[in-house]
Amino acid sequence: MTRGLSFLIVVVLALCPESVQGSDHVTPDDFLPGMMAVKLSPGSFRDAEDAASLLRAAAPDVMLWSGRFFGDPDHMAEAALRIGLDRIFLVRVDEDADHLRLREELLKLPGVEWVDLNRVFELAWIPDDPMFAFQHNLNAPYDVDVDAPEAWDIEQGSEDVVIAVLDSGIDYDHEDLEAKVWVNPGEDLNGNGEIDPEDWNGIDDDGNCAGWPCPEFYPLGDACIDDLRGIDLVGPAAGCVGGEDCDTPDNDPADALGHGTEVSGIAAAHTDNGLGVAGLCPGCSVMPVRVCYDNGGNGTCYEFTIVYGLYYAVLNGASVINMSFGGTDSTCGAELYSWNDAMAFAHESGVVMVAAAGSSGSDVPFYPACYPDVIGVTIHGGSAAPIGGNYGEWVDVAAPGVLCHTTSLGGSYVMQSGTSISSPHAAALAGLLLSAYPGLTPDGVRQIIIDSSVPLDWPETPIVGGRVNAYNALLSTGIDEADAGRPRVLHGSYPNPFNPVTTIRYELETPADVGLTVYGISGRKVRTLVDFGQRVAGVHRVTWDGRDGSGRPVASGAYFYRLEVDGEVETRKMILIH
Repeated sequence: MTRGLSFLIVVVLALCPESVQGSDHVTPDDFLPGMMAVKLSPGSFRDAEDAASLLRAAAPDVMLWSGRFFGDPDHMAEAALRIGLDRIFLVRVDEDADHLRLREELLKLPGVEWVDLNRVFELAWIPDDPMFAFQHNLNAPYDVDVDAPEAWDIEQGSEDVVIAVLDSGIDYDHEDLEAKVWVNPGEDLNGNGEIDPEDWNGIDDDGNCAGWPCPEFYPLGDACIDDLRGIDLVGPAAGCVGGEDCDTPDNDPADALGHGTEVSGIAAAHTDNGLGVAGLCPGCSVMPVRVCYDNGGNGTCYEFTIVYGLYYAVLNGASVINMSFGGTDSTCGAELYSWNDAMAFAHESGVVMVAAAGSSGSDVPFYPACYPDVIGVTIHGGSAAPIGGNYGEWVDVAAPGVLCHTTSLGGSYVMQSGTSISSPHAAALAGLLLSAYPGLTPDGVRQIIIDSSVPLDWPETPIVGGRVNAYNALLSTGIDEADAGRPRVLHGSYPNPFNPVTTIRYELETPADVGLTVYGISGRKVRTLVDFGQRVAGVHRVTWDGRDGSGRPVASGAYFYRLEVDGEVETRKMILIH
């Protein structure tokens, strides 16, 4: 078994299940010095220069530079402006400064909404334990699989449906991946869908990173020149092993670690080509977005790099984003502000997000799988019994993840385990659904995957849905081209994350008996927002102020709101931040 066979990116703070991420637990070892992110409130500054003056007031001796995190607002999509990405600033500070104290000083300034440190993440290794039995993930004789052949008779995926794999990169020369790697249409000069020598012209032909920030400090714009097959956003980084590319971002998402190559093969390896393995969405394309690197241990990545990866994937047309990484966090990322806003932008832009739920056998939330609007995926093996994946009502479904054959570095193949492998199964299923029904919304895709899953008898380790089944999902009743994008009964809350109040909206086509209740991450009832009873047809809006039934404020973290309509139940996640 090679190093990195089945690992997840795990927050250093949370290597143990009881670890909690939050301001009281952050130490200088938990973040990369030299960078911070700050979000300002609307109307608190006139322009970037005025914002820089405001921020320097906190500590003029150590504040070296600031600029908009996502660049020029004139180049931003409407969804980005609605989320407020134009009000987030990347700040360069003296690496020897007391970053924790500086954060507190910045938070005292008028107009500062939040301050984010550039958290350090590690790649965690999952051992090849004897409990992991052989598992046929696509088509098992004992039918504990995703029913891929049956699904492929309905849909094999469209190359226009792009699955962005945020990971350690990809072996784009692999015989089973070469034809599946996304080709940037804006850089493909003759439009033939292939990378030709003349495409490498040293020009950012599509301007897809126009206005991106910090050319002298974090040259993202240079990485967008000839980004024909994805992007490498790693750099500057510390602790790189020899041969790894960690100096500056560039247009080469080559994988030196192997994890991204393995994840990509599960999702969309070339199928029916007489070689190697099959991917679950063989017709889909894979967009490699390198956000992690090999540090000589299990690997490292940084929060801000992941944030830029999300932003790049959305701007460049990703339909689905897979994140086979995360960290244990009882607040479900309540203080990972930049990451939260980037995911809100992705969801607002219509992109489906899928993430690994972790394999520590715990019900403590694992971020970003626990986050609202992300499909959280735990592991399922070759039997009906749970095998150590994380669980709880923040986990949406289970997918195969035990000794699954997939692509590996150097054109080879490997059997792989872990929720890192489970997650791309669900991402590929999302790709199949979007290929068959292009009008589906992210919320619609998530609900179909849950509703069509095969029930699991896991009373001690419950999750929201069951084992994913591609055939069932594609046969789901009530889906057609005309109504594929129709809103579900229960809409997402807004704002989310929120402080102090969020609004929950639900829609009834006909009068119905309705109840709406808020639950904590452990399943404990927090507050009844709508007593069960008859409600008229139409759109209904209900607010929650972050208090329990006795009027007491509840703690920051993840909560669920559950709508029951005539016996049918729908659940969504929301994050409260104090």
